[in-house]
Amino acid sequence: MFVCSMADLFGEWVEEDWIKKVLNVCQDTPQWTYIFLTKNPSRLPTITFPKNCWVGTTVDRQERAGPALKAMAQVKATVRFISCEPLLEDLTFPTLEDIDWIIVGAQRKTVHCEGIQPKWEWVRHLEQQARDAKKPLYLKPNLDLQEIRPREYPFEK
Repeated sequence: MFVCSMADLFGEWVEEDWIKKVLNVCQDTPQWTYIFLTKNPSRLPTITFPKNCWVGTTVDRQERAGPALKAMAQVKATVRFISCEPLLEDLTFPTLEDIDWIIVGAQRKTVHCEGIQPKWEWVRHLEQQARDAKKPLYLKPNLDLQEIRPREYPFEK
């Protein structure tokens, strides 16, 4: 279950009590897997997530890669992932050691912005990094591809 798919539960403006209430629901419903995604990964290391939570951060530009990897290395979650959606430029990760899953996607068309497809070389570059690090890769359906796309999932630890 994707929690707050159109919001950011870990934004600076979100009260800690709200986060605790949401995580208590996750703890009380272990039959579900909850997926959290944030653009504010610096808040994540202070939280201990229930075992049924997968936690990720968005890395759409290279400048986000370092802070994301630093924070994710400290996250206490069953699955830690990077979401490169939208993929806005070519990305190079110095390491993926503390990452369990990589997701890649395009920018969706909305009322406020045009859809943007990443350059295919950028997608291939991320795919190679995932393969080299032996990490599962999920290419989202919003990517315009002419070939079979990997839709791999991490094994829970």
